[in-house]
Amino acid sequence: MPTPFEADVALIHIAGGSSRTTPPPGTIAQAAPRRAARGRSDDLLFLNLSLHPDHTVAPGLTAHLAHLGADAYYGTAGSVTLGLRETATIVNEHLLDANQAEMISSKLQGRLLIGILRDNSFYVAQCGPGQVILVRSSQVTRLSSEDASKRLLGVSSVPYIRYHHIEIQVGDILILTTAEPPIWSELILSSLAGLNPAQAVDRLIPDLHRDLTGMIIGVVAQGEAAKLPRTTSDTARPESTRVSDLQPQERRPKVPVDPGVPQKPSWLQRFIRRTHIRIRSTLHKFLYGMAKIGARLSPGLSEPSLGSYPPKFLALTAITIPLVVVTIASLVYFRFGRNQQFQLNLADARAAIAAAETKETLEEAREDYLQAQFWLEQAARYGTSDELTQLQDKVQSTLDNLDLIVRLEFSQIVSGGFGPESHLTSLAASAMDLYVLDEAHGTIWHVWSTGRGFEIDGEFKCLQEAGPEAKLTTPVDIAIVPEPSALGVESLIGIDAAGFIIYCAPDKIPTTAELAPPELGWGRIQTFEVYNNRLYVLDSDRKTIFIYDASNGFISGNPSSYFSGQPPDLSSAIDIAGSQDGLLILYADGHLDLCKQVAETDPTSDSAIRTDCETLQFRDERVGHEEEAFRMIPGALPMQVTYSPPPEPSLYFQDTLSGGVYQYSLRMIYQTQFIPQQPFDDEVSAFSIGPPNHLYIAAGNQIYHAQLVR
Repeated sequence: MPTPFEADVALIHIAGGSSRTTPPPGTIAQAAPRRAARGRSDDLLFLNLSLHPDHTVAPGLTAHLAHLGADAYYGTAGSVTLGLRETATIVNEHLLDANQAEMISSKLQGRLLIGILRDNSFYVAQCGPGQVILVRSSQVTRLSSEDASKRLLGVSSVPYIRYHHIEIQVGDILILTTAEPPIWSELILSSLAGLNPAQAVDRLIPDLHRDLTGMIIGVVAQGEAAKLPRTTSDTARPESTRVSDLQPQERRPKVPVDPGVPQKPSWLQRFIRRTHIRIRSTLHKFLYGMAKIGARLSPGLSEPSLGSYPPKFLALTAITIPLVVVTIASLVYFRFGRNQQFQLNLADARAAIAAAETKETLEEAREDYLQAQFWLEQAARYGTSDELTQLQDKVQSTLDNLDLIVRLEFSQIVSGGFGPESHLTSLAASAMDLYVLDEAHGTIWHVWSTGRGFEIDGEFKCLQEAGPEAKLTTPVDIAIVPEPSALGVESLIGIDAAGFIIYCAPDKIPTTAELAPPELGWGRIQTFEVYNNRLYVLDSDRKTIFIYDASNGFISGNPSSYFSGQPPDLSSAIDIAGSQDGLLILYADGHLDLCKQVAETDPTSDSAIRTDCETLQFRDERVGHEEEAFRMIPGALPMQVTYSPPPEPSLYFQDTLSGGVYQYSLRMIYQTQFIPQQPFDDEVSAFSIGPPNHLYIAAGNQIYHAQLVR
């Protein structure tokens, strides 16, 4: 299991050209509240929000929206990205409302940067300008999206979000800020290595020449960090703002405004006020009449004047009237108000669809369909109907066709999964067999297809039957090798971090072996790949890739380095895949290198091998995207890459964010995105493609299966 880390934090607040001791508005670092949604209890949140132009912002609005965003993340169950998306959506909706309000003199736009620390992973969502800077052992890595920098919050009904992912280590320094890069030089940033966050702030501030907010995070081992606040209420909120429920009570949630600015009351507010007045008047008249009757029936008592009642009657009135008003107002709202909001949102969706259908091309109608999708989501909060479902299906289908997205119906291959504590880290699939590596239990499962479903092979005891003399630990990865292999049949192999191998097959006794170690020994084996009679082993600590002979599925010989000269920096490499064009190397930030071994002849006529590497560009030939090329897949964070051979050679990328799979051609042109019709309950952790069209995805303790539509 990944090692959980914690964080020490120092805030950055530069205003008016000088450092401020007060916490910067819109900047939050906190631990999960006690009643966080499922899966959020161990997450640490770091949020930096800035609004522009800042001279139009009501007092406390920035801080208020930041707190709402944090509440939204911890209140949303599901994947990290689902929570990040909900945070951005809440802030965006409030800004849209603010821009529609009459008291706003100019349009507000928001820059939002959110970081989530979970175990040894740091997830980032960027909306608008901003950057995350990682300082590790004097090496500086900057994460920022130019595409996201051009699309601020408060402009469109659907926020544009760019996700990043970093695998962190103890001693890392992370800087989060919504300020546009560049800010600090590489020399200044590299000097932060070894400093704590407070010392890092002291070193950075003298080199700042502009106003900004942000924070510096120091990654420490579990139990060594200062305690972060558990809820956003632990930080004082401005008196001029109030946190409302995340569920909107009007057509969209309304932003807090300056108390001095008059506002037009809503229909519900007017109804409550009128009801309060009428009940108070009726009750006063009733009490007056009863008192008058009592006086006439009791000689010697004078008749009361209107409005003159005993204190007990007045106290009872003060308690009763608000309760009656609230009860009646609630009944009216749930009887009529929710239906009214449902119909209003549905009408807006119809209007947006009608506008889309007048456009000449679907691409021109895209923005209208996105607007319709937004209003349908709002309507779904207040009710449901057959028409709503039909419109949702129509809009989703149209947008999917535009974006070449295929939604697959996944099914669980094993009822109940592989156990509540399972951590499924690797899959290997053939036409009929699926092997599953459970890192938590140190087990490899064998599942086979019956034609109408799947069954677990209860007799398959791969790691358990390795024998007491075997030095093998839990493998880091698994793969299928062709026959004859070491067992005489098609086999599964697993390799652990120290280079020990195990061969397994159904109805066969496992056998173990050991890779011949490199000259300097092993650092840490990250993963491996078997392709075209070769075994490729990625050693992330040695920052290189070793090659072994794998003819006939049997691993043998001494290792040789894949790289003839200086290899690329493999410290952040997370996966490799062989292909007909060369060896593909996937990195934690999502970029992809292609390396080829090229035979050359030097002047002495001696043959030599040269290794050439290049960073590939992801391209898109969909309408409106023809001129675009990206270093990473836009809006995705791939964790694994797999090559699929002819007749349709392709590259498939498992996306951590959507839980789906991207398909690209070997020319790196976007083909399709496969996503589940219903989101998985847990984070995806591995995938495999088995011939001819079987797609397997591991999420939580379950494996999901679907047929690819090519």
